[in-house]
Amino acid sequence: MAQGVATRGGVGAAQMQNQLTDLTNRLLQNQFDLGLKVSNIGDQYIQGAIRTGLQADQAINAANQQFYTQLASMAAPFILGQAPVYQVTTPGRRV
Repeated sequence: MAQGVATRGGVGAAQMQNQLTDLTNRLLQNQFDLGLKVSNIGDQYIQGAIRTGLQADQAINAANQQFYTQLASMAAPFILGQAPVYQVTTPGRRV
């Protein structure tokens, strides 16, 4: 590049400046593109973590619902008065 500037004079200097500007722009664009790719990878990890957290919340909600449904079905006869009534007796004294 330096030889081209020396032999062409002002035109060579302008060409050299244009080449440096072009190189700088390409390097900046490549750096920007790489940054976007890296941030996309991070976004995918975050999406996966959020998705996993939501699935865990759904599983816990389903387990809670099943637990309380079963608890209600076991307790309902006693609360509504439809459970069998057992008489408690105490054994008599033997003499």
